Amino acid sequence: LLLQPIFPNIKHIDHNNFLQPKATQNKKKFNNNLNKESKNPSLQASKTSLVLTKVYSYLNNWASETTQKAINKETKTDFFLVPAIALSNATTLKQDSLLVVHDLFTVEFEALFKKLDENISSMNKMYVSTISNFAKKGSLIVSSSEHIRKNHSIKYVDAVNEENSAVVYLPVNKPKACSIQDVSSLASLEKRFHFHGSYIIYPTQVRPYKNVGTLLKAIHNLKKNNISLNLLITGSLDSYPPVRDLVDSLSLHENIISPGSVNEHDLYSLYHHAQLTVVPTLGEGGFPWQALESLLMNTPVICSDIPVISERLTTIGISKENCALNLFPPLDDHALAEKIQYVFKNREFVLKLQKERLDNKLFEYDWSATADAYLREMEKWKLKKQTLQTS
Repeated sequence: LLLQPIFPNIKHIDHNNFLQPKATQNKKKFNNNLNKESKNPSLQASKTSLVLTKVYSYLNNWASETTQKAINKETKTDFFLVPAIALSNATTLKQDSLLVVHDLFTVEFEALFKKLDENISSMNKMYVSTISNFAKKGSLIVSSSEHIRKNHSIKYVDAVNEENSAVVYLPVNKPKACSIQDVSSLASLEKRFHFHGSYIIYPTQVRPYKNVGTLLKAIHNLKKNNISLNLLITGSLDSYPPVRDLVDSLSLHENIISPGSVNEHDLYSLYHHAQLTVVPTLGEGGFPWQALESLLMNTPVICSDIPVISERLTTIGISKENCALNLFPPLDDHALAEKIQYVFKNREFVLKLQKERLDNKLFEYDWSATADAYLREMEKWKLKKQTLQTS
């Protein structure tokens, strides 16, 4: 619905082999494929729109340049949705576009990210420049929360303002590959991922703003009081040295379960068998997906008290005081330890309360509603631009 076909009436193109050719495929062959597919009668039998999920390459090579030229010449598109700022070569599109800016946490926490990458300042300048270029060419800049729109997009990018920016909330990811009825057994998970017994879970990459350190300190506090807990974290502790060093200094190696990257079915199975999910993040683009995914699998949640959570709750008529998410100050490891201990002792009560207050209101907003919201913002932006041009 959001990306119309490059060529009219084409039902399908194998974008993996055609729009993004392998390195061994030469330019002549690529151009031949382009002409061949555009004239293929079997692909012109239907007027079904073509959704091109991989039109743009991250590398500005000849393949993406050829694709750009074809789009600008042949497309019947009214409006393009560009889902990530990394797709910077989409600025060459002549048509109107909507750019999704999920967040700019590498800019907000640049000092912390420098511990991982000394070139982060240059990368951030590139990100900001890309967003600015989209805004200057007349694109609508969309964030997943009002907090990010104001405190990231508008704050860090001079060309973004109240007039050319908007908000579209994202829904929970409902797994196609897994439901509570067909999750893997705990025994099979223990065998494959080499752990035993109960655990709490925080599925995340280990980045500075993910605040894994506060969770480790909370587990250490409980351990000192003879309450030993295992933490299952999917990200690599080695990817952020301060966290790895904290595990060493607090002697928590025996309490850490590190399955590494997991597939969707395993992820939701691990959610389901966890005692609880803890999301201590310092910030997210929108309402933390881990919290929603956890509730979907009937596992209670503890979340940090951050602006995007309060904002999203307000839009569905719930105050943070009555949300039952056991919110805690993000950097207070003692408060987090108390919340963990409370949920462990009252797990079923907490889960019942969370699902009663949040389930229907948060989960009834799905990807179809999100697509409708994007389309509404596109239509409003086109009208606004037309008004500005005629005034």
